[in-house]
Amino acid sequence: MRIARLEEEWYADVTEPEKLVQHVRNSGERADVLTFWQRLPDVVPLFPYRMQRDAIAALPIKSYASWWDTQIDSKTRNMVRKAEKKGVTVRLAEFDDKLVEGMTAIFNETPIRQGKPFWHYGKNAATVKREFSRYLFREEILGAYQGNDLLGFVMLAYSDRYASLGQIISKIAHRDKAPNNILLAKAVGRCAEKGLPYLVYAKWDEGMLGDEDDSPHPARTFAPPDRKRAFVMRVEFSAVLQSANDPSACFSARFVVNRLGE
Repeated sequence: MRIARLEEEWYADVTEPEKLVQHVRNSGERADVLTFWQRLPDVVPLFPYRMQRDAIAALPIKSYASWWDTQIDSKTRNMVRKAEKKGVTVRLAEFDDKLVEGMTAIFNETPIRQGKPFWHYGKNAATVKREFSRYLFREEILGAYQGNDLLGFVMLAYSDRYASLGQIISKIAHRDKAPNNILLAKAVGRCAEKGLPYLVYAKWDEGMLGDEDDSPHPARTFAPPDRKRAFVMRVEFSAVLQSANDPSACFSARFVVNRLGE
């Protein structure tokens, strides 16, 4: 089954799904299913199609102080303090050759992460530069440094409604310095500074709380102190539509309301 979806679905709203369906019909693409979603915070279904729901990991942000005082536990706060005591600082990183070299070194530290083959392992600097420069018009990179050494980084992509974590990673050799914890804290701070009400991570998965890697997972860090999983549901619609060119052919159009949760 071939599934068509908007490449910019995290950043564009679909207000007239019928026009999108017609566009796919006329494009010549061989698609069996068309998907799109309503972006956060629009979680109430707006279209009269069959639907299903799915959970997304997203952090609601009122302020940095509120997150620090009420949305994380003492262990997470202590890990951020630990990073600071060990001299780890976080700053906006310029996407230049020096940063690319640091990113490449992190990617090639180990072929296995969280018990699985790591998809960026083996890439050279030219490949990393090409792949990670495509969306810099809406992204910024926060780097965790000890002196001038890059220990880890997080890529934040911004839309009008939220920020999303495109990549967060650090060197396993420096795990004792808790770079991921301080990176996540700074990411929350950037969202608060920009007035963005959500920091979106990914689709919620039960496995998110049981990584083999000891470094903090964003979903765990986002969890409130009582460890209850608060989440907003992604809404998925489906409707069968006849093809304009072949009445016997059908499209199953699936509409998704964005990945949200906490």
